[in-house]
Amino acid sequence: MRWVEIAALPADEYRMQELRSRGGGLTAAAGRIGPWLGLAVLPVLMFCLVVIGAAVHGTLGMDFVGSLLHGGRAILDGDAPYHPERIQRILEHLHRPVTPAIEETAYPPIALLVISPLAVVPQWLAILIVTVIWSVLPALALRSLGVTDWRCYGAVYLSLPVIHAISLGNTAPVILLCLALCWRWRDHALRCGLALAVMLSVKLIAFPLLVWLVATRRFRAAAAAVAFAIGLSLPAWLLVGFDQVHAYTSVLRGLSTLQQDGGYSISSFAWQLGLPGYATALTVAVTALLLVGVWRARKSDDGRAFALATLATLTALPILHQLYFALLLVPIAISSPGFSRRWLLLLPFWVCPYEATSGRPLGLVLAALVVGIYFASWKMIPSAVRDPLVMVLTPWRRPTL
Repeated sequence: MRWVEIAALPADEYRMQELRSRGGGLTAAAGRIGPWLGLAVLPVLMFCLVVIGAAVHGTLGMDFVGSLLHGGRAILDGDAPYHPERIQRILEHLHRPVTPAIEETAYPPIALLVISPLAVVPQWLAILIVTVIWSVLPALALRSLGVTDWRCYGAVYLSLPVIHAISLGNTAPVILLCLALCWRWRDHALRCGLALAVMLSVKLIAFPLLVWLVATRRFRAAAAAVAFAIGLSLPAWLLVGFDQVHAYTSVLRGLSTLQQDGGYSISSFAWQLGLPGYATALTVAVTALLLVGVWRARKSDDGRAFALATLATLTALPILHQLYFALLLVPIAISSPGFSRRWLLLLPFWVCPYEATSGRPLGLVLAALVVGIYFASWKMIPSAVRDPLVMVLTPWRRPTL
């Protein structure tokens, strides 16, 4: 009967129906193939290109070697791991606005001790081991949060901050996993405390998560985090020597001075706005506002409080590189365990693929855009502001009447 109806159609109308059926088939095929190309093939391709390119140009594992491996080797040799005098010499001869790439040990001694066994193997092998291990950590973080949608994994490994963190050997993937475990074990005091203690041992500025634990009345977890952090750090400082505390803090101050106007931190925004004298005050004010938000959301929405604490961890960093924005993926996984557009949050960074802005306003604009979308995804922006933003950023969407 269907063939009889088709045969009875005029030739022009028949050709139109044939074109429509072909177009529908192509659209359906594109709908099936598109996700595989964009979230399976493309992430693997871009990841391999960046990692192989870093290996060819000699930057693979650069952060790991300069900030961790050299310090671990110094400890094994009985030498001092921290050398603030090197940074002081750079400061004396520095001409702005260039932000130099500094390879200086800037991690606490516990991190150096953990890495020190790799100092006895050839450097290329140590870099290979760290790159392989670091490549698995983001997937473990998602798995620990109960994320099973393969598209989410593809979006994570397509995110430039994640790729940069792995290729440079930065500790961001370790912090990402600890952050995910901190949320998963939030109701288990000892395990949550241990996960946060590892974060505090690597990045002391992770204190906003302590505020989150206290605000949500998880006092035992907060106390365990402090106790574990002291228990991990104190023996390491005893081994290195407490005389290195001053050298370590001097290194941190020197690095902050060198890179205060070249990253993605609040200080960098202040420098770009011509307000360098207010950089510290703005950092404290923004972080304090976020912590107030954590306190206000403590009863109504635990996930939102955690999301604000995670963002406060970034704003409190005096040196914020692009790769640390990968930490925002944990709150995204909490709010959306299945794939959604939220998982594409970090893709705008491909427009400005630099770890440091080095005077490029575009990088700061993209960072502000990412943070704005992050706020909107958690509905932390009033609707009077959020709705116009959504209309501008997604003009293809139209309200249904």
